[in-house]
Amino acid sequence: MSRMIFFFLATLGVWLVLTSADPASLLFGIPAAAGATWLYHRQYPAAGMRLWPSLRFAAFFLAGSIRGAVDIAWRLLRLTPAVEPVHLSYPTQLHSRGERMLLAATVTLMPGTAATGIGPNWIGIHSLVPDPQMVDGIVRCEALVAALNPDAPGVTNQ
Repeated sequence: MSRMIFFFLATLGVWLVLTSADPASLLFGIPAAAGATWLYHRQYPAAGMRLWPSLRFAAFFLAGSIRGAVDIAWRLLRLTPAVEPVHLSYPTQLHSRGERMLLAATVTLMPGTAATGIGPNWIGIHSLVPDPQMVDGIVRCEALVAALNPDAPGVTNQ
């Protein structure tokens, strides 16, 4: 039961952030959070929740979003574009499609990167620059995604 309360409060918190904590939005936000909580726990009744990996992932996600926004703005506001686009196929060791989709969605928020496809053991990635730190960031993100699921084998070479 405490898991459901935490999920409801977390979902409601996201709603409040997205609506700038407008009190009028609670008319829709509370039922939406309750519905999301009910659907999630109906779909994944035995899903474990790992608090610290979730917080580490949230921090990584927030920092990546901010870095991505600043990096893209800086590249676009320069007189000469600072881009050298590349595409790579990143071999992932995540086992479930949901984990690979979360990795792809998160990679899209990293500075100058976007996921372009998902396969059974790879993710296509477009990058504005061929930066080795970009791959290091993807490896770190993959480990954080794997740590979210206590039941899945996750990344084996970390």
